[in-house]
Amino acid sequence: MQSRITPASVRAHRKAIRACFRNHAKEKLTALATGEASLQNLANRAIIIHGREDVIVPVEVAYRLSALLKHSELHVSENVVIGTQIEKRDRFLEVVMPFLVQ
Repeated sequence: MQSRITPASVRAHRKAIRACFRNHAKEKLTALATGEASLQNLANRAIIIHGREDVIVPVEVAYRLSALLKHSELHVSENVVIGTQIEKRDRFLEVVMPFLVQ
């Protein structure tokens, strides 16, 4: 399968995201962030679904989040740029539905 990702498309995506989150927005987002220590103390189950080729949030972030959350399931989908629920709908439902009925 040929990748839809090119260096130019990655740069364009990142530039668009940066434009959405100028300095004043970054401060507001930072105030909403949960620290790693707090995440480690969460007792709730969590499911993390991420695209390996995500151009906005690198897949390493999903691995880090999964490591912090004691009761998490991590599902990484191949050939997904962003939006597993759209790009891999059937796979998304395969992992989400059983999680929700547990």
